Amino acid sequence: MTWGEYIDFETMDAKAEAIIETRREDLIDVLNELGSVSNDLLEKVNTITDADILKKWFMLAIKVDSMEAFMEQM
Repeated sequence: MTWGEYIDFETMDAKAEAIIETRREDLIDVLNELGSVSNDLLEKVNTITDADILKKWFMLAIKVDSMEAFMEQM
């Protein structure tokens, strides 16, 4: 691996990490609108490293009308 490839890899990794962190924050914001977010759920959200799962949960959170409905469907 060349130095340039290493820098590109590090940049891509940093961007992916930023996307995941933003998705976590957005999901938690929407969940807080639904009600009290348990520590267990916060821990679960914060351990997810798959941006697609976080997006799926975000889309679910904006469609349901309660925390119970979110927990049942996730």
